[in-house]
Amino acid sequence: MKRCLSCFKEFDSKLEMCPFCGEDYDSDPGLPTHLIPGTVLSGRYYIGKAVGSGGFGIIYKAFDLKLEAIVAVKEFFIGRIMTRAAGEDKVIVSKKSRQEFEYRKRRFLAEARNMAKFGDSRFIPNVFEYFEANDTAYIVMELLEGETLNMYMAEKGRIDMQFAVYIATEVGNALSALHEHKIIHLSLIHISEPTRQAEISYAVFCLKKKKKKENDNSKRAETSIRTKNYNERYKKTMSYIPSRNKQAIM
Repeated sequence: MKRCLSCFKEFDSKLEMCPFCGEDYDSDPGLPTHLIPGTVLSGRYYIGKAVGSGGFGIIYKAFDLKLEAIVAVKEFFIGRIMTRAAGEDKVIVSKKSRQEFEYRKRRFLAEARNMAKFGDSRFIPNVFEYFEANDTAYIVMELLEGETLNMYMAEKGRIDMQFAVYIATEVGNALSALHEHKIIHLSLIHISEPTRQAEISYAVFCLKKKKKKENDNSKRAETSIRTKNYNERYKKTMSYIPSRNKQAIM
């Protein structure tokens, strides 16, 4: 028997296509720096295909062999400072990048702890566990499937007024939940439509001010719209400083 890398059901090892979901059994990771599908982490999490990536890591669709549930596993992986040899599990970090790696890994794990505080919130995916392995770190969380705003716009062409108001309202609710815990979310937006009915799982439009250069006093407003892909970045702060962290509903 072998396990499908998409729906994770077991089927006859002689078959090349899953009889349950129709997906071909393909253990090609897609990119050499990704974990090979079929890898088991922490003796429990059966890794499927990568479903997204971002500044902080790679997101895999996975199967919890203990609870028999589909989850998302986010691997701490910053391509700028680390790599992985094809077919290997462990990551490689250069000596000159080790300090930054350790700092950002701590931030990554702090993200998991921050997200875990919102277990009863419908705006933020549940975090089930986090651990270190393969010389990096992992967060196991709820998998939310759907389509991104870009995908929705490509299909629909525009957002109607009623839907726009709905998005804005949900964004406001999400921001309020974060600010109550003195956490500022820096960027992302996601629209999840698992049943073709618009449903915001967690949405934030963030208007950020960035300096162009250190010697350039001018600032430009940058609208950051990022797909969910679990690329959450949180900043824990004792106070909310409007002049430095501009968040807006658009």
